[in-house]
Amino acid sequence: MFAFEDFRLHITGEFQNLALMMAIPMANQAILSTLHIFNHVSHVQLDLLEQILSSGFSVQESGNIV
Repeated sequence: MFAFEDFRLHITGEFQNLALMMAIPMANQAILSTLHIFNHVSHVQLDLLEQILSSGFSVQESGNIV
């Protein structure tokens, strides 16, 4: 009886380890994808700001475009 219980706990622990080994890279990939999207969005915003400033508009301290 004890041997079976020990075996069951060992198998359960192995599945938990496997689940963690699979979940961590997936979470890392999700974080990297999110950072890539934010990086892309910030580059687009900077490009738009450069276009606005180079076309003769100015940006007031309040953030309004004049």
